[in-house]
Amino acid sequence: MNQEVALESIPRGLGIITSLEGVKDIPSEKDNQSFIEASFPVIETNTINELFTEQGNDLIHQKNARSFLITIDHLEGFQKIIIHNRSHSDVVIKVKKATQGELFIEWKEESDYEFSTGGLTIVAEKETSFQLATKMSLLSEKVHLAKHLLVLEEKSSVLWFTQTSGTKQLIFDQKASLQGVGSSVKTKTLAKTEPQEKADITTISHHLAPKTESDIQFKSIAAKSRILAKGLVRIEPVADDSTGYQSSQVLLLDKESRAITIPDLEIENKNVTCSHGSTISSVSEEQLFYLQSRGIEKDLAKELIVKGFIDEIYHDLSPRMKKEMRGEIDEE
Repeated sequence: MNQEVALESIPRGLGIITSLEGVKDIPSEKDNQSFIEASFPVIETNTINELFTEQGNDLIHQKNARSFLITIDHLEGFQKIIIHNRSHSDVVIKVKKATQGELFIEWKEESDYEFSTGGLTIVAEKETSFQLATKMSLLSEKVHLAKHLLVLEEKSSVLWFTQTSGTKQLIFDQKASLQGVGSSVKTKTLAKTEPQEKADITTISHHLAPKTESDIQFKSIAAKSRILAKGLVRIEPVADDSTGYQSSQVLLLDKESRAITIPDLEIENKNVTCSHGSTISSVSEEQLFYLQSRGIEKDLAKELIVKGFIDEIYHDLSPRMKKEMRGEIDEE
């Protein structure tokens, strides 16, 4: 089943906005899938400081960037969007109507620069309910800066899964902005860092309306690498009867890996429920010994422990979404 999808440039007032290049709308007979593929033009810039600025309430803007809007009038079944980012792009996706739909977004980095940036905003309009998965396919030996924002309007509900891996250094901010009464979000993030890589990841739930609910679940696997994981639940004075929770778990695969987790709560309202927790652990010798005593070789035993750590975070995803996400994270 094809989806109604419109693509247009967004009026910005921050320089000239050019048209979108190479847009393909490819219908598929399998899994009721409509496939959108978009390539964004290269933008010349010299320094990271030229790239980012912020304006307004929870909107992402980039200096010298191209901004584009994708509007999905009715998200039904499985929808896949692949974004080819050749330089510095700012993409907004609006979901106007959805009932138990599935939106899978793959961000493919294709920049020739030493660093690249990307801004992605998803707007869940009133009373929409869907699963959202964003998969960041990044380039090795690059520095990547990314900001992802999910805006939730009244009575909208989103399960938001994000997966990152495979870049020299990642600075990634993701934020759920609960702006509508009765909106809810479950944010799940899975990050994997390989040898010599660094990741600085911040996950935020911002409650701006009454009776809102958020749940942050962060998991990371570090192999001879370093990761900084920061989490924040912020509840504004107007957000009565809201609940927020966050958990962070990091699994270190060797003695060379390092991790820091910083969970935080900023609560401006007494009539709410909030909590947080974090753990940093390693593959223990006891776990390995237990599996080896049952005839499993050490390397395979370690793989099974890691797989068990990962599988838990996939729990709420649909079978199709799991298949799309597992393609990269399970690849060794």
